[in-house]
Amino acid sequence: MLFELAHITKTFPTAQGRITSLDDVSLSVGEGQAVGLVGESGSGKTTLIRCALLLTQPDGGAVTFDGTSMLGATREQVRQFRRQVQLVFQDPFSSLNPRMTVEELVGEGLVIHGIENSAARRRDSVAEMLTVVGLRPDDMKRYPNSFSGGQRQRIAIARALAIRPRLLVCDEPVSALDVSVQAQVINLLREMQKALGLTILFVAHDLAVVRHLCAHVYVLNRGKIVESGSRDQVFDHPTHPYTQALLAAVPIPDPRRRPPRRQPAPAAS
Repeated sequence: MLFELAHITKTFPTAQGRITSLDDVSLSVGEGQAVGLVGESGSGKTTLIRCALLLTQPDGGAVTFDGTSMLGATREQVRQFRRQVQLVFQDPFSSLNPRMTVEELVGEGLVIHGIENSAARRRDSVAEMLTVVGLRPDDMKRYPNSFSGGQRQRIAIARALAIRPRLLVCDEPVSALDVSVQAQVINLLREMQKALGLTILFVAHDLAVVRHLCAHVYVLNRGKIVESGSRDQVFDHPTHPYTQALLAAVPIPDPRRRPPRRQPAPAAS
């Protein structure tokens, strides 16, 4: 198993005492899999991702990457972990530095991790990644504010993939985009997974989006995993009332119901 969270717990202090954000949460992601984590706002998704990426220390549990326990890991082990695990953020409008060109943004990780110190070869790597995500090499001289939301998210994905990570963590990566653009980004991730053998942990509140991408799904509610299983098990045969309620809330087009046809306005006499 490439990535595992085992019995993660996390509490936070409040004026009324400590509240539990995560309660004995376990999940695993196998090499080459696309795994979904679904839950409403406030379910604990963000806290879990922060614990998974070693940005927040859990109160208990274990984080394991490729057989190595990451809690209490050495500085070098953490550095290698951060190279092999990359994050795509929710908001493409705030996650890209507006003062940096696309070349600088996508190539930044190559510099930070000492992968490519030659500016010319780094430029070639950036051009290659832009092509992979459906943008033009000529775009590298432009700034983020000259791109649409969907294009910015493609840049963010290119930036994450530039250092060839083994695991891509996508934190609500399409929720800030229009529906038509969401489909484009999801299709791109599916193509990247097949072409690069990429492993993906996809976090979302939208079940329909997860269904199109992920073969295995975990459902998080109030800090607990209430259901997990294959895509077909969770979507076609849900057992937990919370999962059933989430599915019931997903709008399903009914071809029998059509909006009333608008009558043409009477011609002017």
